[in-house]
Amino acid sequence: MITTLTINPAVDYTVKAPELRLGKVNRVEFVNKAAAGKGINVSKGVKNLGEETMALGCIGGDSGQFIVGRLKELEISSDFTWIQDDTRINMKVIDDLGHETKINQLGSEVPKEVLDVIEEKVIAAIGESEIIVLAGSLPPDCPEDFYQKLIKKIKEENNNVKVFLDASQAPLKLALEAKPSLIKPNLRELGEIYGKELSVEEAVGISKTLVEDGIEMVLVSLGAEGAILTTKEGTLKATPPEVEVVSTIGAGDSVVAAMAVAYLNDYKLEEMFRFAIAMSIATILRPGAEMGRLEEVNQYLGEIKIDKLELLEC
Repeated sequence: MITTLTINPAVDYTVKAPELRLGKVNRVEFVNKAAAGKGINVSKGVKNLGEETMALGCIGGDSGQFIVGRLKELEISSDFTWIQDDTRINMKVIDDLGHETKINQLGSEVPKEVLDVIEEKVIAAIGESEIIVLAGSLPPDCPEDFYQKLIKKIKEENNNVKVFLDASQAPLKLALEAKPSLIKPNLRELGEIYGKELSVEEAVGISKTLVEDGIEMVLVSLGAEGAILTTKEGTLKATPPEVEVVSTIGAGDSVVAAMAVAYLNDYKLEEMFRFAIAMSIATILRPGAEMGRLEEVNQYLGEIKIDKLELLEC
């Protein structure tokens, strides 16, 4: 089973507007309301790809009730810990030019005793989980080393369980020391933790160093240009076909979901990477925070170009 943790979940509203005009009344068309947050999106993707998943995290209020109800409709198991404050609500505005404007709440503070309970639930899930995915931002006042410490505790409990991490900024930087099995920053996020903008060549070099230091897989998203995946076997670059994007919301989360499913099913490295990028294409063709489906992924597998980056002129 693939277990996910979303410590800072959200209800995502996606709307469309001809243009977003600052200081003006904007008439919008409702598109989608979704249970979201990176880990929850990963669970939705895993379920769509045919594997069982459990969603953990903390929620509260009416928006928390919506998340539980929506996951139940999707037949996704969950064991959330409740807090007093409402789960945050995020707004995504897509205009006719294809621009996406995200208005995200920071989220509610999570008391230490709740964090302790969540940690206990993650550790308890190890017995039934081959992969644990830790994903998303941390709520206000949550220690920035939360992921780092949790990864260490998971490994102490069972070093055979794979931990996939999708985080950014300080939580990602600190967690590198704990050696998660996979990290999935985009090019900007990887640059942020090294304090500079990175070229693809520099990202490859950093990825190789991270793998040498003990991280099994480093997947760096390049947006519309694809992604690079570095392991001890080398570095691959995936180039997707051009498609008419409906929404990029959840695209990165769908990659993590597909990587987890492919890893669980012993895909070879190139097949795993191709599967993940095809899943991202299937997702960006859907509105809001909807994840791609297996039949859609299969349609795009043959259109993903995979190159060994060492053989390219960089």
